[in-house]
Amino acid sequence: MLLIMLRGLRLIGLSVLMVLPLSLTLSVAQPYTVCPSGCPFTKIQAALDAAKDGDTITVGPGIYRENLKITKSVSLSGADPAQVRLLPGGPAYALVHIGEESTLKTVRIEGFTLQQAASLVRESIYVDVATAIQNFVFRNNRVLNREEQDWMASFAADEAIVEKNVFSSNSTLEIEGRKIRLINNDLWLVRVNPSWSDTGNEALVEGNIFREEGVLVSGNTIVRKNQFRSAGVGIDVGGRPEVEFVQVLENEFLGPGILRFTDPFRFQLIDAITVGNSGDRVLIEGNKIADYDVGILVDGWWQPSPEIIIRRNSITQGIWGIWVKEQQRQPSRIEIMENAIDRQKYPEQIGTLRGPSLGAGLVLDREAHEVELIVRGNHLILSEFGVVLLAGSGRADLQGNRIVDNELWGVFLAVPPCWEFDTPAKVQVTGSGNEIANNGKRLKPEEKQVGDGEGNVCPKELMSLKR
Repeated sequence: MLLIMLRGLRLIGLSVLMVLPLSLTLSVAQPYTVCPSGCPFTKIQAALDAAKDGDTITVGPGIYRENLKITKSVSLSGADPAQVRLLPGGPAYALVHIGEESTLKTVRIEGFTLQQAASLVRESIYVDVATAIQNFVFRNNRVLNREEQDWMASFAADEAIVEKNVFSSNSTLEIEGRKIRLINNDLWLVRVNPSWSDTGNEALVEGNIFREEGVLVSGNTIVRKNQFRSAGVGIDVGGRPEVEFVQVLENEFLGPGILRFTDPFRFQLIDAITVGNSGDRVLIEGNKIADYDVGILVDGWWQPSPEIIIRRNSITQGIWGIWVKEQQRQPSRIEIMENAIDRQKYPEQIGTLRGPSLGAGLVLDREAHEVELIVRGNHLILSEFGVVLLAGSGRADLQGNRIVDNELWGVFLAVPPCWEFDTPAKVQVTGSGNEIANNGKRLKPEEKQVGDGEGNVCPKELMSLKR
């Protein structure tokens, strides 16, 4: 009897051991496959509805006409963007709508072409404002818009990775999150805002190609080693969101050419880099800029940066290399060091244009109030003006610069008798050790006599800059 009982216990123990592995297997994420025929699902949404958190949905080659709603932590894996195409199934706000009032751990979308059709949907991807996504990955996709109307993709997550995607013309990408990675994409227009929380915000924008418009950045952002082949502003720092510390490093800008017509009688000024109402520190270093009206524009009329460092950049073939246009915050410090700026000239074309009337390597404009401008070790050559100082206040200190072979004045301060402005410049100019020579080839002899007699500086008191 005892032997029978022991055998029963062994059987019971065995049955328990056999059940445990089965229960563990049930907790592992299940794969779901979708294809036009021969798979468990022929619709992606049906697989999404059946899936659970943590599942992967694999989508085979085909054209899928449906609007998707993702409300779970899942991965959508397409075979290849060239083989898997998702088009709208009908009118909707978004082709892919992620979330509702919920928290999602991870959402991944990889290997798809998302294509607009007859403007049926307003956005390609939309993350619901009531949804909190911890990790969002959008990788190796194509966003194809053949309509003239802009098509938005809005990503919002605590951590967002957008990598190796292609966004066609009129396809705008907007990303918000605490940590953002925008890497190796082919893009149209992007807004990057790492401001998901009060601390620990950061974004990396690296290795991308911008085809038409550029990128608007804020927060703690590094924009590094990108190529801008854009007809619009390359990098816009600040704008509406505030900046904590933006670094613009080692990017290449090839602009559309200077003074583009928006109609037969108007020009559109295009800047490679704009520093707007950023509010905090900005570093612009090691960039190559060519064929933009303005290489670097500092225009912080409302909330400019208190510290801007512009260092070791190459700026060629434009109108104004660096233009400090409007700074109202007091004080504001701008360091311009070791840049190479050349061939900044205003072309002889008919039209209306706001800004300095002639080309220059560096311009400190009238509305740049209380700016401390540090100009050191720069090469300012082969332009119309080397340095133009128009500001009504502030200080400009020039040390160790090479300002040579410019067609008009090497250094020009807008005071009588050099020029009869309505309001003369009142900026304090100091400095020494500058090479200022061989300028003024286009100046008439009587014009040179207003300054130093050679066409290098005006007024002649600025000759002290050479000592």
